[in-house]
Amino acid sequence: AGHPGDPGAAADPLPAALRALPAHVIHVGGSSAIAVRDSRHHRAYLFSGPELGFQAPSQLYELEVHGPGIDARGVGIPGAPIVGIGHNAHVAWGLTSGLSATNSLYAEKLVGSDHYMFDGKVRAMSCRNETFSWHTPPTASGPKTSGTVTEKLCRTVHGPVQGTAGHVAYARRYATWKRELGTIAGLAQLEQARTIQDVARAAATVTWNENITAADDHGNIGYWHPGLLPIRPTGWDERVPYPGTGQAEWRGFLPVSERPHVINPRQGYLTNWNNVPSQGWTTGNDTASERLGGPWFRTAFLNRLVVANLVRRAPSFAALDATIRTEGSTAQQRPLATTQLRAALHGAQRHARTVLATILAWGGSYVATDVHGHVSPGVAAWQAFKTAAQTIAVGRLGRGAFLIGGGATNSEHLFDVSLGQAYALRTLTPAGWRAAATAAYTALVSQFHSGTPARWAAPRTLAHQSILGAEQPPPMPFFDRGSWEQLVALGP
Repeated sequence: AGHPGDPGAAADPLPAALRALPAHVIHVGGSSAIAVRDSRHHRAYLFSGPELGFQAPSQLYELEVHGPGIDARGVGIPGAPIVGIGHNAHVAWGLTSGLSATNSLYAEKLVGSDHYMFDGKVRAMSCRNETFSWHTPPTASGPKTSGTVTEKLCRTVHGPVQGTAGHVAYARRYATWKRELGTIAGLAQLEQARTIQDVARAAATVTWNENITAADDHGNIGYWHPGLLPIRPTGWDERVPYPGTGQAEWRGFLPVSERPHVINPRQGYLTNWNNVPSQGWTTGNDTASERLGGPWFRTAFLNRLVVANLVRRAPSFAALDATIRTEGSTAQQRPLATTQLRAALHGAQRHARTVLATILAWGGSYVATDVHGHVSPGVAAWQAFKTAAQTIAVGRLGRGAFLIGGGATNSEHLFDVSLGQAYALRTLTPAGWRAAATAAYTALVSQFHSGTPARWAAPRTLAHQSILGAEQPPPMPFFDRGSWEQLVALGP
């Protein structure tokens, strides 16, 4: 399945594309997955890109596992002899970040230094002293130093105490505590899966929260948002710590049948790009704020690509390959903004018209270059426009601006949008877009010392890496994390 010569690999009309694949580097921003059905030919296609970036040692290593009933290959994490993401002869599976909160922070009311109140009674924390050894390497200014430090580590009924402030201790409750091995058992079951139903049974065993997307050689596809998902107390703001008094306890875990999942959706495809698993789903106090982008979240662009390239046309390995190349080399919100850009351009004058027209003339690729190695002027224009739009939209909120924040985009997705930028794209009127374009023009003239769009065509941003060995790679200005990816075709 998926590699030429594998047992069960589907015949494809473009075998040359398969053979050439290792020669191409696929660049994708953000862990993503695509599963597509070809019902007519009883085939299925899967793409999975965990894209964890470049570091030493790597978080993933390639491996094969063979034994009675097991013949799988893909990638895993050091120390766990299982294929976490990969395929066997019948099934292929991938993972993307689930990002649902499977833990909660509790504010414990202290009584003395190591006692606290719970359910109306004073309870003693479970504490122990741990001694840690430390050392610093020698430097030009001094020799190697070393020593020890002893820390008092305590637990409450909710979990380990992570810090104290005044008469409050903050303890973290973890859903997976003492249930960690359930994930290993579930992933091990994937290695032996033969059908999409086997994947569903494996997903029910997994205790962590990583999205599973899978396909089998009968042409079936599926998605699961698994793990121990707490049923949280109602009436409390999940963005702040719960009181540890016993008033805000979890009410068990979401039953397997109620965890978001689907097999063979009517639309014929499944995608995930770290988005929420269903409408109305929340992530608690999770830091992945870009998921709040609404219709401007990057998955909207991925869905559009899949529909255009794989649903409206006959699905194929080559079409999936082309889809992910576009996915990972495009400023995802630019294609989504075409209607709004055209509306803003209508009636725009002078500098605003220049910027809006420059962005509209650009398709969104930030890797395509001219003969001089320069990217389109639209790249710089779009980046400046997003920043200006955020300043205008968030600035209107006055003291309420802290509710939206804004800030910079994720350092791994400089061509994505920040929370503040998504808010701007969602709320600004055409007049607001024109105002942002005017402000962007001023910023571009300051940056490039020219008001001519052709002068905004900057060299493509590249990060040159040497052989890593055991040393960490140098900092990269941005990266799309093409660390390891799989495209798999399955069928008769």
